[in-house]
Amino acid sequence: MLIESTVPLRVRMPTREVRLRPGEAVRFSESEGKKLLARVPDKVRCVTPEPPLQAGWLVCYRDQQDRLRGGYEEREAGTVAACEWSDSGRWIVIVLNGDRLPLWRIISVAKTDTQGRILGAWRVKEHGFDGERGTS
Repeated sequence: MLIESTVPLRVRMPTREVRLRPGEAVRFSESEGKKLLARVPDKVRCVTPEPPLQAGWLVCYRDQQDRLRGGYEEREAGTVAACEWSDSGRWIVIVLNGDRLPLWRIISVAKTDTQGRILGAWRVKEHGFDGERGTS
């Protein structure tokens, strides 16, 4: 869980001491984060990071049987409906057919416009999830 403070704050947890600064997110375990939010709700808040993929973008991935899925030719299985931040601190990609994929399964991405036309495409390994090596 990512926690951000609204004021400078020093927090003592059972295993460590953490200094929080306004605008700087710090990762806590789920139990530590919930305790901290309950203890000082007026000084801290839970932060969800920006999703690495946008709704409407196309993705290609390997399914459980190692088959290549999604992309332009299989739009129902490849069009991103949403990205959800899970309780385990990982992104889950939901595609139009309802499949839920862990982000690490995505191998390539295509950015699309509002009409679904492809504006650019890239492999995640070389260019990251955002196409600029910013998020992978």
